[in-house]
Amino acid sequence: MARGTAVGEKPVSQAQTNAWDENADRIGLGQGESAHERGMFVWDPIQQKLVRPDERVEEERAIDAPIMVDRFYEGVPSPIDGTVFQSRRQHRQYMKDRGLTTTDDYDKPGGYWDRAEQRRAAPFSTAEQHRDRQERIGRRLYEVLKMPQEKYDREVREIARRRAERGPAVPTQDDIKPRR
Repeated sequence: MARGTAVGEKPVSQAQTNAWDENADRIGLGQGESAHERGMFVWDPIQQKLVRPDERVEEERAIDAPIMVDRFYEGVPSPIDGTVFQSRRQHRQYMKDRGLTTTDDYDKPGGYWDRAEQRRAAPFSTAEQHRDRQERIGRRLYEVLKMPQEKYDREVREIARRRAERGPAVPTQDDIKPRR
């Protein structure tokens, strides 16, 4: 055991040996030519040694090409089944085979989302239609408030049964229309 490494012993520097001098030159700490190199060094996995950053040898990869379209497709797995894409063509064919699409297909001017917004706004296109809808909803709420508890419970059970049959979906007009 070296001096100064035991518990309670005062640390003391070791005597300089020839072995230390040879190793110091090898790692750049001694008096040799390599010892005078200062600066930043990085590990180069190809050369298997520390080199200056500008001396680093890198293998060329397609993804690092300065001009390359669609490189974000390389090696990207599908979130559905894990199929790995290497090009836009493979991705397009995969989507076509499975009847899938991306959001940009819906976001074009006059596209699906614009048409859906127009359909949603259609019931409120005129003030008269808006008032009519408010009146119908108000009338139905009034009928529900005045309804006997047994009839209310029966209608709630019926609506729940129909929803269970058809599965999760948006309410239909049958759920809103008064039944007599």
